[in-house]
Amino acid sequence: MTIPIIDSAESVNVSDEVIIHQNGERVLASIAQVRGSGGQEVRYEEYEGTTDGSGNVTINFDEDFQSAPIILPIPTRSGSRIIFPFVTSVAVGGLTLSALQSKGTLLLSSGPFETASSKDVKIVAIGV
Repeated sequence: MTIPIIDSAESVNVSDEVIIHQNGERVLASIAQVRGSGGQEVRYEEYEGTTDGSGNVTINFDEDFQSAPIILPIPTRSGSRIIFPFVTSVAVGGLTLSALQSKGTLLLSSGPFETASSKDVKIVAIGV
């Protein structure tokens, strides 16, 4: 299965619309109009999970994709801290994420990030 080639996409927003550059022209399309190489509808699904004490979370998709989807981790905020999820593995049925959060105080610390324990994370999965 081949994921359709899109020259570039400028934005995807909550209205499920995307601007696609196709044959040198900008085309506004809904995600539902974008099709896979076999004519299948491209799925655009949002998922949430909560990290464990080590900052990890497994998210299972409602329905398997035909091949591993593209995953877009969504940075979120918890109080004054930013939560940064990143994908550690992805398969047709789900994915595993780890997350870091910005530290509240950097004085004499080992760096600006720490494990994001018990934090909500969000992703978008795009595929067929």
